[in-house]
Formats: sequence, structure tokens, C-alpha cells
Amino acid sequence: KIFYIMGMSGSGKTTLYNKLVMLKDSLNINPLIQYTTRPKRDNEKDNIDYHFINDNKFINMIDNKEFIEFRIYNTNNGIYKYGTAYKDIEKNKNYISSGSDIDAYIKIKKKLGDDIIPIFLYTSDDIILSRIIDRCKDRKEYKEACRRFIDDIDRYDVNKAKYEYKIPSDNCFDSSDNSVLIKVMQLIYSIIK
Repeated sequence: KIFYIMGMSGSGKTTLYNKLVMLKDSLNINPLIQYTTRPKRDNEKDNIDYHFINDNKFINMIDNKEFIEFRIYNTNNGIYKYGTAYKDIEKNKNYISSGSDIDAYIKIKKKLGDDIIPIFLYTSDDIILSRIIDRCKDRKEYKEACRRFIDDIDRYDVNKAKYEYKIPSDNCFDSSDNSVLIKVMQLIYSIIK
């Protein structure tokens, strides 16, 4: 199974993912690390947060059909690519993935069916905006944060997730709830027993 964390930028995906990875042995899950062409941030580590690769390597992986899914974003900082590779998934293992997007989830769901379990995070817009603005250091980052918020606001509506994307209510979590980690752990335990 792949437990796939998704939500708006600032919804708490990375925070939840990091906590679950710390509990990976007791949860019997492995991190599923995505590939990206975007520059590494100061606090990120290659092959832990993402596999950071250049455009040529990414294009070669597309040409060689190595990705289950990939996406391309035209941001205020440049064009960045993200993808999930087949080679990183072994049979009879459970995975946790983050930094993930609803479009990626839909693509993987089409290919892997019930082996992908959505974990949809949401919270109020004021909390989201506060979180993403707190990360910004300069005007360029503020501009990108605003672009992402506007791009995400309709796609990551919790009602849309439930009714249009068919994500079960039990898989949707308010990330401002202090018990979100426990609730997600209970979901994982109930599925992989």
C-alpha cells in the first residue's frame, strides 16, 4: 500500500510525513521519495526529502517510462518537474508519500487502484496563509506563496475531495487538530494490521 498525503501548500503535509517517517518501523511503512528538478531548499537533504535531479535526467526518465506519474509546474521561480518512479516501489511493502498533489494521486490511483490510500489534509484559509507566509524570506517567495494559494484553494476544497475525487471522509483530516497524527496512525494500522 501507498499512503499518499496531499493537501494545499501549508496544510501540514511535510510535518505529518516527517512524524510518520520517524515512526516508520512501528507503522511498517517506508518513505516513498519523489523526484524533482526544483532547487533544494536550505533544510532539505537529497535522497531524503526528494531525489533532486536535473532536467536532462528527468526527461530521460520520462522517455524510459520510469515514472508512474509526473507533473510540471510553471512557478514564479521557474518550471519545476516532480515525479514518482516505479523502481522505488517494491511488492509487499507499505509506503508513505508526501509533497503530493491531487493530480498525482489521481494518476497513481488509475494505475495502482486500491493500493493507494489517500490522506487528505485541510484546514482554514487563515491558517494556511499564515503558515505559507511564515516561510517567506523575500518578495519573490511571497509572490510564489500567493500564486500557490490561489492555485490550490479550489482544487483542495475538502468537499470537492470527498465528492468529486471520491476520497472517503475517514481519510480527510483537519491538520489544525492536535490529534491528526494519532488519527492518521489509526487509519494506517487499520489498513495494514
